[in-house]
Amino acid sequence: MNRLMPRVNERKPFERISRWIMVILWALPAILANAQYLDEQVLEKSFEKADFFFHPHSLNPYGLGGFGTALPGVLHEYLLDLQINPAFVLSDSIQEQYAYTDFRSSREMRSKTVYPLYADFASSSSYIPYPIYLTESRKELEPVFSGAYFIRPFSRVKHLTFGLTYQIISQDESYYYIPQDIYTSNVGYDYNGNRAADAQNIPVTDVSGGDDRMHQEGHFINFHTGLKIIPALDIGIQAGRVVFDRDGAYGNYNHWDDGYYYSGNSSYGRENARTQNYNHWDISGGLNFHPNPNTTAGLTAGWLKGDVSQAMNQSHSSLYHYNYGSSASTDTNMWFSEGFDAKSWDHDGGSLYGGLNLITRKTDKGLFSFHYSVLREKVDMAVAGSISDTSYHRYRYTSVDYENDSRFNSSLSDERSGQGDQKAWRHSATVAVQLEPEERTRLRFGLHLEKHDVETHTSENVLADRFSDNRWTWRNPDSEENSWNYESVKEKKTLNWDLRIRTFKIQIPILITYRMSRVAELLFGVNRTISRWNITDRTLAVFDYREKIRNTDREYRERFGERYTVPTEIRTDVTTSVMAGLTVTPSDWFNIRLLVVPSYAKTYWGSRFSSYQWWIAFQLLR
Repeated sequence: MNRLMPRVNERKPFERISRWIMVILWALPAILANAQYLDEQVLEKSFEKADFFFHPHSLNPYGLGGFGTALPGVLHEYLLDLQINPAFVLSDSIQEQYAYTDFRSSREMRSKTVYPLYADFASSSSYIPYPIYLTESRKELEPVFSGAYFIRPFSRVKHLTFGLTYQIISQDESYYYIPQDIYTSNVGYDYNGNRAADAQNIPVTDVSGGDDRMHQEGHFINFHTGLKIIPALDIGIQAGRVVFDRDGAYGNYNHWDDGYYYSGNSSYGRENARTQNYNHWDISGGLNFHPNPNTTAGLTAGWLKGDVSQAMNQSHSSLYHYNYGSSASTDTNMWFSEGFDAKSWDHDGGSLYGGLNLITRKTDKGLFSFHYSVLREKVDMAVAGSISDTSYHRYRYTSVDYENDSRFNSSLSDERSGQGDQKAWRHSATVAVQLEPEERTRLRFGLHLEKHDVETHTSENVLADRFSDNRWTWRNPDSEENSWNYESVKEKKTLNWDLRIRTFKIQIPILITYRMSRVAELLFGVNRTISRWNITDRTLAVFDYREKIRNTDREYRERFGERYTVPTEIRTDVTTSVMAGLTVTPSDWFNIRLLVVPSYAKTYWGSRFSSYQWWIAFQLLR
């Protein structure tokens, strides 16, 4: 810290500058108000989600880039068809055994919110409206192992099939913060974003550090069985289990002590931790009917039940103090703050889903397929939070000519609990045509449509009490100036939050395969994805009472409401994914497939490269 006190003959200029500094510091509460505590934001916005929560999960051998949801029904392979109907476990693709595993690279993702974001910038939090939003580069959750094994063990019941698929996620990365958190803390600031005098000069030296990690681990397992009841009817059953845990911690402690120019010390400690546990059971069944050798028609139905709990704890404390004295003047500055934040989320619910499928071959070189699925999701939510923050600042400078004295004190208490629910309808349909213009070439054209309508409602009870007291005095032998700014808010209210997200997505996959020889086949594919969101976000605050005090003025109100409506957001994203692959088949029962997928996204600044991933898969069929 490079801070030296003025010499005695510099008192007059310093006196004028000091008076202006005190006036500016006194005005900071009004300038930086509501910088770190977002009292009208609900806790549910801080819940961290994953796309497999309360949804069926399957092993997808083409789940890379933007192709994951577009290819089932367009490209007919054993594991892809199982995503359409469990009865395809009896497919003629295998005779006795089938095994699969793959190795894949991790994929970087840029996370972003789908509704307007309050983002912490250390000194303040800024509301960032559409179309500008913050993104954070992180690794997409990818399995470190994927495997499948299916067998038909009985020769007398040759169509009785048993199978198992398993995937594991195990990923470590640096601790990352939840962007929608309603309370954040930073060294040198109180909960309201007010900064201490000279806080920018607080020296920070790492003396010891804690963990800085996020660990994510998930196990995804599906058991399959199927039996041909009669020659024209197949039945299949699938039972699945998903267990996923996410936990992270970050902490550090800094201390500084120096007495070269004056006696001074500072210390700062922070601990952040959060955990998340998710699991679900999933069971589904399907029927496939074969009215003739060229046609398959089927029905599916399933039920999923799961729950997820999430907890987050944050604490911080900081102390900054120095003393300087000489025969001409003395200077004292002290800043102290501490805070604690604990939040929890509990979601419990499930989904009912079903669908139908049709595959028909019109000619030896033409295949038509169609499948449709619908899912109804219902999740109950419970949230709770407790926040406390207190800070104190004292600055005093005295000399033979004048004295400056400023004091600042603030406190925050926020207790909340609530409940709510989320309801969703998800529809998807795929139409595909496969053509074989010549013996070595196959063309596949598909159209995949998705429509999602998700409604979230929470009701959150809040009891909040906060105040700030800022005083400043300047005096000399002839005069004295005083400033005082006191603000207090006490309120009891209920926050009713309604969020609706309607999504419509179109995917157009086109694939070409060319067999160069008996052992080598090339694959080229392109998938155009057009997504459109319509988002409405409203919060109605119903107050039992609110008391506001500003200096000597007091305002008290009971039983009233305030509505906060975010303008309806309509957003469209367009991405293009390209796939190139090579399949090598050394024998009739074994092959190796290499896939590479670069993806491009259309942004406000033009088309940009967004991700790249490679994938090596091994298949055994006999």
